[in-house]
Amino acid sequence: MHRLQKEALYGVFFENSNSVMLVIEAASGKILDANTAALKFYKYEKSDIVGNSIDVISPFFDPDAHLTARMRALHNDQTLFMTRHKTSDGTVRDVEIHTTPLIKNDLQAIVSHIYDITERREAERQRDRALQIAQAALKAESNFLASMSHELRTPLNGIMVSAEMVSKEIFGEIGNTRYKQCGEDILGSAEKLRALVDDMFLFFDLERGEQDLVVSDISAPNEIKDCLNRFRDTAHLKGVSLSVSCGGADSGGPVVGDADLFRTALMNLVSNALKFTRPGGAVHLYCHRTHDGSVVVGVSDTGVGMSEEQVRFLLNSFRQGVNNQERILEGSGVGLAIVNAIMEIHGGRLDVRSRPGEGSTFEMVFPPARGADHV
Repeated sequence: MHRLQKEALYGVFFENSNSVMLVIEAASGKILDANTAALKFYKYEKSDIVGNSIDVISPFFDPDAHLTARMRALHNDQTLFMTRHKTSDGTVRDVEIHTTPLIKNDLQAIVSHIYDITERREAERQRDRALQIAQAALKAESNFLASMSHELRTPLNGIMVSAEMVSKEIFGEIGNTRYKQCGEDILGSAEKLRALVDDMFLFFDLERGEQDLVVSDISAPNEIKDCLNRFRDTAHLKGVSLSVSCGGADSGGPVVGDADLFRTALMNLVSNALKFTRPGGAVHLYCHRTHDGSVVVGVSDTGVGMSEEQVRFLLNSFRQGVNNQERILEGSGVGLAIVNAIMEIHGGRLDVRSRPGEGSTFEMVFPPARGADHV
């Protein structure tokens, strides 16, 4: 194609393109040409913009910065720019500029393809502001929880110490045994409240990802046997049988995880099972390894059981998952919510099978052990 024909074709493309296009002299920053889309976008007549400096539409940078950018564009060192441009009526728009060098004889210019990204940038700014607000709120929440943890535990410790001194008659006999019983009741209530406070703050730490994992190999059979010994007296006093089946080749290999959190999860499951199992019932602990190498640690009971809706609700709240007829049984959903959160940070899951009046089975499914460095 003849050179003049090519130039004419380019001229038609430039003028009729829907893209905003400017031709800018590299050294001076003078606008050599602007197509129809550019005139419409910047709201200028051609005579008012062509021949003027780029500063007319881009007044937010000093001349040296403009020159550096143009030279980089001219030599193809940089072909994408994001900045702000101003229209004739003072409106400021965010723009993305794609550049192409135009070098011909003594002409050294840049063809700029300009795209309006104002709405996108505003959405990004709103997202950033929302993120900053959320981060500030999270920081404030963390500071509040740390303060509340101290404020709650300190008086509770004082109550527990004083109640223990009264119940044990440290300073001599009280005289009336009812006062001693009051001291024992205060101590028992304070211990329960302290345990609830500890559970709540542990749950908050787990939810916020602020609980550091101390990873090691955990023997599930040994931990289950230790847990059995810990709860044996509680089960005996309540008239609930407590049993274990954890041995043999399929008893499960090591669980790779945080030993303290493993014990917390297991104790919460056993504690809840005992709370919701009537005298004469049974609680059974077990573990085994599945065909894919996962280790399952389970606790089953013959207690009151739950509906599917109650299970879903309980795993995500602190509320009691029992009906009104069973309100005489103590317990809260904090423990199960904690177990669920512990399993999530270990890459495992908590499976629940339960039916009202038929008991419940909770299984902690830990992923196959690949060594502590892989967790």
